[in-house]
Amino acid sequence: MEVVKKSVMALVGRMALGLEIGFLFFVALVVAGKSILEWWQVILLFVLAIILIVGIAMGLPRTWAVTAAWIVQIGILALWYVEPIMAIVGLGFVGLWAYAWYKGRQIDRVNNRD
Repeated sequence: MEVVKKSVMALVGRMALGLEIGFLFFVALVVAGKSILEWWQVILLFVLAIILIVGIAMGLPRTWAVTAAWIVQIGILALWYVEPIMAIVGLGFVGLWAYAWYKGRQIDRVNNRD
């Protein structure tokens, strides 16, 4: 019986993207609280963001999904326009994604040498 190796980058990348969904929930609360958008617009955008991020997470470690995840990271950083303090939190999540991407790829390369 052949053992199928799973990509470590995909596993840790999915965890990082999952944490970003939780972050986006709090962003949605801030947007709703500041009355920037109507409540139904906030819910709609949050649901669309969840669908997008889950779709990207399921596509990892494919090249298109990694590229799309980096684009999501740019979107996370752009949230500082909504609330300036989001820049600090956004940088933390971008750093988390970058670390997961880098270390996951590194571990996958080591595992594939065996």
